[in-house]
Amino acid sequence: MPEYIRKNAFIKIADVDLEFKDDIRFNIIFFYNAFDRGEFIEHEDKWVTVNDKKVIEYREEILFLEFCS
Repeated sequence: MPEYIRKNAFIKIADVDLEFKDDIRFNIIFFYNAFDRGEFIEHEDKWVTVNDKKVIEYREEILFLEFCS
């Protein structure tokens, strides 16, 4: 992963002004750690859903409306 992406993700996670809950922060950290380990190599063209520091599913596409409900 390019260093600028890692740095930006860390800044977003560590930013005290964000109103993220801790579980969301932990899921973001889990995602980037899994990404670095190469766990998504077979799913490069898919979206991944992470919850409770586990991969829940891989999907072809995510509709914006699913996030709003």
